[in-house]
Amino acid sequence: MKKKRENFRKGQFAVFALIGIVLLIMVIIIITASVTIADLNLKKEAQQTVNDYLEASNIDYYIYTCMDSVVKEAVEEFSLQGGNYYESQGGGVKATEPGKTHIPINHTINSEQKEYNVTYSIQNTGYCPIVDSFAPNWPESKTRLLGLYGLYNKESSCLFNWKYGVSGYIGFNNFTKICPMTSENLNPTRSKKSPCFGSQTPFTNMSAEYMLEKIIANKTEKCINFSIFTGSQGHNITVLDKPNATLIITTDSFSITLSYPFIVNLKDKEPVLIRQNFDYESDLRIILIMRYLTNLFSRESKDIFFSIKENYASDNIKDFDGFNMDLEVIEFENCTTCLYRYDTMIKLTDHASKIGNRSLTFYSAIKNRNPALDYIHETSDEDYYDILAEENETINLNPLGIDPENYKVFYDYIGWKETIDEKFDWNGSNQENCSLQWRKENNKSFQPHEILNCTYKNISNQPLNWTNSFEYKRTNRSATFKPKITDIGIHNLTIKVTDKSGKIDWQTLKILVFDKPHVEIKIPKIYEDIPLNIISIEDFFLLNGSESRPSILAGGEITEYLWKSFLIDKNGEKQFEKKTPSTQDYLELPFQTNNIQNISILNLSKKGNHTISLTIFTNTNLITSGQSGTGYKKINVTECVPHNNTEDQIYPYNTKDPFLANHTCCIATNISDPTTYKYQSNTTKCYEQTRYGQLEKLKEYYDNNLNKSANLTEYYKINPKKQTDEINPFTPSSEQENDVYKLEFSAYCDGKRGNICAGKLEALNTQENICLDAEGPNERCSGPESITIQKYLMACKNYTAGTTFESYFEQIGATGNCSNEKKCSTPGNGKYDDDGKAFCVGQCDGNGGCNYAAQCECDITKCDAECDGKGTTDPTTINGKWMCEYACAEPNQPNACTFTNKEQWPCTNGKTFCDTDPGTGITCTWDIKCTNTGIKKEEKTCRIGQECTANGCIRQ
Repeated sequence: MKKKRENFRKGQFAVFALIGIVLLIMVIIIITASVTIADLNLKKEAQQTVNDYLEASNIDYYIYTCMDSVVKEAVEEFSLQGGNYYESQGGGVKATEPGKTHIPINHTINSEQKEYNVTYSIQNTGYCPIVDSFAPNWPESKTRLLGLYGLYNKESSCLFNWKYGVSGYIGFNNFTKICPMTSENLNPTRSKKSPCFGSQTPFTNMSAEYMLEKIIANKTEKCINFSIFTGSQGHNITVLDKPNATLIITTDSFSITLSYPFIVNLKDKEPVLIRQNFDYESDLRIILIMRYLTNLFSRESKDIFFSIKENYASDNIKDFDGFNMDLEVIEFENCTTCLYRYDTMIKLTDHASKIGNRSLTFYSAIKNRNPALDYIHETSDEDYYDILAEENETINLNPLGIDPENYKVFYDYIGWKETIDEKFDWNGSNQENCSLQWRKENNKSFQPHEILNCTYKNISNQPLNWTNSFEYKRTNRSATFKPKITDIGIHNLTIKVTDKSGKIDWQTLKILVFDKPHVEIKIPKIYEDIPLNIISIEDFFLLNGSESRPSILAGGEITEYLWKSFLIDKNGEKQFEKKTPSTQDYLELPFQTNNIQNISILNLSKKGNHTISLTIFTNTNLITSGQSGTGYKKINVTECVPHNNTEDQIYPYNTKDPFLANHTCCIATNISDPTTYKYQSNTTKCYEQTRYGQLEKLKEYYDNNLNKSANLTEYYKINPKKQTDEINPFTPSSEQENDVYKLEFSAYCDGKRGNICAGKLEALNTQENICLDAEGPNERCSGPESITIQKYLMACKNYTAGTTFESYFEQIGATGNCSNEKKCSTPGNGKYDDDGKAFCVGQCDGNGGCNYAAQCECDITKCDAECDGKGTTDPTTINGKWMCEYACAEPNQPNACTFTNKEQWPCTNGKTFCDTDPGTGITCTWDIKCTNTGIKKEEKTCRIGQECTANGCIRQ
């Protein structure tokens, strides 16, 4: 029980302790609340005291006028110093030496001139890592000026890094930033888009916001003098410390709030700290001015083509008020001893920002920067050479140097063809690398690395080719030069650009000059008696380009030939254009297949002076697009050429190549002067011939050898007005057929061609020898002595027995007998038709008469013939006996028997006789038998090898 009571007493104590703690906390809270309430009431009383003080003493107006004066003074001073306050003024900028950190300038305010130090807004070196501040790589190695701006903006380290973000290729934009990065003015809730965006800095003490706040606060402290106030209630007010200034930035201007710490001593109470704010709304457009200049200097530092003097008011420079703002560029070139002699000053005046009756003026300095020479590289990016040029190809250099301040620059050329002359040593010590002749003979082209090993000969003769060129004298900038074959090789030429301050930039160009493809046109001489390069529209000819070759230095091979012809006298009228593949280094004219008749319609159909050009196209590793070269040959195209060939007559009377035959219908008074070449008239004979012979044979000769009109059928079609002559000179009477005639033939030019005889034809026949005509025979015994046509007059011939004019000239049906009618005659000459005892035909007697009796037979029914079967060895007599016209064979040799024209009487019994088959010419043995009835007949039973049993024999 005792233990229970003790536990109860312990519980009571804990409850009472807890209640005590709660009561204590409540007392503390009540006391604290009372103190707080008392303190708040005290502060409220103190604040009301300050308000009453300010209101009662009209101090509010006093402060506003003071702030108005201070703000305008601070902003004007800030503007006149390039948007900065120097360390000596409480700012963060150092002003050490004119021309290095600032430019001094005199500015008049209220008739009082004062010097201000204007800081450089653009320095002459860039801080972006990809910018090279030193020539010749300034501002960026191997980069065109047009590509700088885009390349800079692609460089993230320069575009987004706070340090480089407002820098550029041609200067560091050092213009004062409006806000620090910690500024409340960057809070988007203050405005839709803060005017600070794009103009902020991590260095708070370098911002316009910081400097203006600090300077305005300092100047306000000095301007406003708060007296110790003791009220009737025994209160007094004192200023504890300097005021704080807060700049509130708007789109085009700003406002400022000054916060003053006041100590208020209330009667019989502790001092109270009260902060009183004073607001000032400025109408000075310093923020708009700074925003504009930020944009202006950003463009000036990044775009070398931009000119502040000319482009300051352009549309793409934001925030410029063209109605109220003026901009002036100030130079100091007359200050010969100044370090800033070639620097420039920007003076911006805003007439909408007034300080009294003055417009707000903002000065800003720009450091003189190096000029920049535009990068010259006319080959592909990876090529070692900057310029590739062929011999005789003009090199045009158009360097572009720009001074960032946009002042005039000056150009100099140093090196090859200006201060020194360099010649490629084709016969250098390294023959296989440098000898042109060696490479030509061995068909080897140069490789780029081999060219570098070749030696040069330097001649310090100051040739001044570039600066003496017409282009340089005209522009003092651009220059031209046309290299020759001796200039082949690699050369260094330096182009230097200098601004008016003497700052320079330069580039050393590597120029490779290589030889052009060698083009050579040859026209083989067709006619030895005609001068070279004279061509007729009626002759074939050949253009030969086989000796053309690619460049030895550039190498490669020919891929195509292009042939052209232009008529010089007709304003370059083109006659033809023809391509041939690499496998065909020649061109035959005309292109189409032509013969001598229609060849006048060809590709060079117009007379006059022509220029033949041949362009060869080559591939080469040195020039990716390949290389071409063109050669020219002048020719004179005439209507004909007076080629003389004494060994061959003109076509169609030629015997060999018709083109090489004599060009009888073309004439020249002077073979060396093609203007005298012309067609002969149609009255000019181009062919003539005289021949003798029998009329029919002359006609055959005329048809086969002289009348060539059939050969010119195609020519007549081409020339429809060509007159054809129908010639029929052969109409003799039958009595004249065996006479000797003379044929005189002539062919004439047509007046339209020089190498063919195509005009009218003439033929004249004359009876030269009259041959005897015997009266009444079947065939004549006199006529021309030869069946062949002769060049010379032939005599009449009297034919002998068995031959007549008709048979001699192979007329159809001719028998060789002058009379086929058998008559009683005496066999032999002069005995035909003399009433002899033989029955014979008549043959020629060799004296023109038909008196030779031949082919006689003994016919007892006619001529009183007596056939007694007794022969005689006299072939001229018959005496009624048979005549054997064949000789007998030798005994036992029947096949060796030959015809001897001898007769044998009587025939030996048992002997075999010979006969020759007139159709086949085969000699056979026959057994010929005779009847004793006096009638010749062949024994029907005769056969080869049969013995002769009769006393006489005949030939059937």
